[in-house]
Amino acid sequence: MEWTDGIFTGILRSIVANQRGESKRRHWILFDGDVDPEWAENLNSVLDDNKLLTLPSGERLSIPDNVRIMLEVDSLKEATPATVSRCGMLWFTCSSVTNEMCVRGIVNRMMAIGYGSVVFMALIRSHFETDGIVNELLEVSGRAEQTNLVRTL
Repeated sequence: MEWTDGIFTGILRSIVANQRGESKRRHWILFDGDVDPEWAENLNSVLDDNKLLTLPSGERLSIPDNVRIMLEVDSLKEATPATVSRCGMLWFTCSSVTNEMCVRGIVNRMMAIGYGSVVFMALIRSHFETDGIVNELLEVSGRAEQTNLVRTL
């Protein structure tokens, strides 16, 4: 029944310890997944101006100015108003970021680091264009899901 550090606390401790010059670099800690209200309530003091993480042991860790925390979630249905009010938010509708845009970004990054030939990357990109095979398959599967939904109702 003793406290042991989790991933977030471990990462934060290594940044605060500054053993490899972490204080001179920017750090982004990304939480990906649904917001659990109990867990998120524990982050409220981290997200507000205090920037303090209070551990169950009573220990407090101060979040350095070079650390940014992001929560990437699918919905806010479980988030409390206290958590939401402490966060800046970006919201994208499904239609505002297309598959083609995502793939174009990935392909451009891959090309920038020298991964793959121009011809190969152009071939991949063509499959994700508006009239490409991937979007056609997504449309067909979407129609199939809608048909199954109507049958179930």
